[in-house]
Amino acid sequence: MNILSPVFALGILLSLSTPTVRAASLVNKSSSNANTVSLFEDTNPPASVAKRPAIVKPVLKFERVCDPLVGYSGLYRRHPLVLPLAISLSRSSNAPADYVATDIKLSVDEALKSTLLDGSESSTVKLLVQLKRRQPDEIGAGQLVFLCSDFTRCQQLRESIEDDPEELWRSIRFSIELKPTVEPSSNVESKVIRFDNLRPVNLPELACESRSDWIVFQRRVDGNLSFAKNWDAYVNGFGNPESNYWMGLERLFQLTATGKKSSYHDTSRCRLRIDLRDFNGNSYRSEYGLFQVLDSGQNYRLRVGQKVPNSQIDGFASVHSESQFSTYERSNDRLPGDSCSQLYGFGGWWYNACHHVNLNGAYLTNRNITDSPIYASFRRDGKFVPSCLPR
Repeated sequence: MNILSPVFALGILLSLSTPTVRAASLVNKSSSNANTVSLFEDTNPPASVAKRPAIVKPVLKFERVCDPLVGYSGLYRRHPLVLPLAISLSRSSNAPADYVATDIKLSVDEALKSTLLDGSESSTVKLLVQLKRRQPDEIGAGQLVFLCSDFTRCQQLRESIEDDPEELWRSIRFSIELKPTVEPSSNVESKVIRFDNLRPVNLPELACESRSDWIVFQRRVDGNLSFAKNWDAYVNGFGNPESNYWMGLERLFQLTATGKKSSYHDTSRCRLRIDLRDFNGNSYRSEYGLFQVLDSGQNYRLRVGQKVPNSQIDGFASVHSESQFSTYERSNDRLPGDSCSQLYGFGGWWYNACHHVNLNGAYLTNRNITDSPIYASFRRDGKFVPSCLPR
């Protein structure tokens, strides 16, 4: 039996639902001493407000994001959940357009602090807002960032926002400063204008119809890319996600980190799936109820739970869990006096002494070889099944 295309995937098990966006209209509440813009939930605002002359004013909009969990931040030493914001202008016949956003600030209602943010200085979640580098045709772009003490807390927060996006929308306000980008004229104010009490014109959307709950971090479809790479390549990643690909150990650590180095319970929401297919069109799949890659100080040690019922690959959890990662020039396996990577195809892998599953070994091109641990392979019914390049 020969294998055509192994795909290795990490699952973040989150059930997502597309939120219902409630209509809201943006109107001006400017007074003689302040520029203040608010959202009225009523789509028909008071006539006295609606008839006031329009001036240039920033409009904030939550951009849809399918994967707001962006990995561990070394700067903040926390796990960020990021909601991107688009900043544009509400235009009218007398509204100048030549402005750029120079500052953005955030105010948070006490109710939100006591629920989503845990309500204390030592909170497991902190919230900030920041401007991003804008495109030439934009006045600005921003992002609302939740900084979580561990990955699981960010997952819980994500679910809370998905379940009730209006709670977040009602509980935050923004202040934005605009600065003219052209010389003062009759149509453009010469000073910085500040707008307070702004809300986005829509609810945050953290779900996409096409989004999969599985993140592919290893893929092999043919022999065009060698997986005989050194340690740095496996740490940083290589290849094309649509073809032959390895995401990188450091990113795997960030995706599966919990903030607690030895806690299995906190990673129960991360699962592992391996998909394989042979030349005859037969597919094989195994799933495991836990998946975690530890940090560089532990040589990206693997933790994998027991396989779920009906899984079809033998020995991955029992043989490879708690193994450190090895490459051909950096051996961390348990084989005395030799290197598993050098013996079995020069690929990087979580070798024990040596393996039951080795999906990064040499890619086989000879279909007549049906049982060899040297090539990218797995154990099935007591035999090694190598991966093959089809004719």
